[in-house]
Amino acid sequence: MSPLDPDNITLEAFTTLLTCYPPTVPDKLRDLDELRYTTIPATLAKRSKDDDLHLTSSEVEKLVEWKLKHGTFRPKLLHLVQSNPKQEVSSLTRQAFLPLLPKPSTSSTFPQTVKDSIKTLTALKGIGPATASLLLSACFPETVPFFSDELFRWAVGGGKDWGAKIGYTAKEYEGLVDRVGKVRGRLGVEAVDLEKVAWVLGRNKVDVDMEEGVDGVLEREEEEGEEEGEEEGEEACFRAG
Repeated sequence: MSPLDPDNITLEAFTTLLTCYPPTVPDKLRDLDELRYTTIPATLAKRSKDDDLHLTSSEVEKLVEWKLKHGTFRPKLLHLVQSNPKQEVSSLTRQAFLPLLPKPSTSSTFPQTVKDSIKTLTALKGIGPATASLLLSACFPETVPFFSDELFRWAVGGGKDWGAKIGYTAKEYEGLVDRVGKVRGRLGVEAVDLEKVAWVLGRNKVDVDMEEGVDGVLEREEEEGEEEGEEEGEEACFRAG
């Protein structure tokens, strides 16, 4: 049994890894992280109450910037996204978001609704399935997963190969939605939290088959921290590289 793979990880281990997310994020990304995980979702929640659910061009650009700086930075992609007319961005994000409002993730039609919303968003220049999923996740963080490299390699690949190739296709994302839904159902956690735990595991290339599980992983981190001069007893966790 692999104690840290998505099928076996306990809620206690999951929660421990989730608390390790903040120190894993480089300082230069913290402002963008605040926008992606707090500011923009809160803005969207308010717009939803006001029956005006959409993303603005500047918000989409910030989310794309966050995605590129978390992964491989491709300035041409950001330029493509910036070339979309503002009205089209507002219109298509509204069109993609609204069908998901009344759809609980346990509904049998939820995966198809997400698929349709992804298709709507990919009509925008520079927006593929992965980026489209990010826009949906910003609006529905509890239920819609962001198609990140780390989450796909963990939730679908079981964390067996942190360098596994990804095609970033709509079909791959369908599989991710299914897998994330099952883990969410088992642990009672949010999709966005799975994304963060996967980031911690993937960025540190954690061996999910370690018999000691999360305790063994953090014990290793503590030993490495002491070697680097950290005070004994300091909370063991991953640090930004």
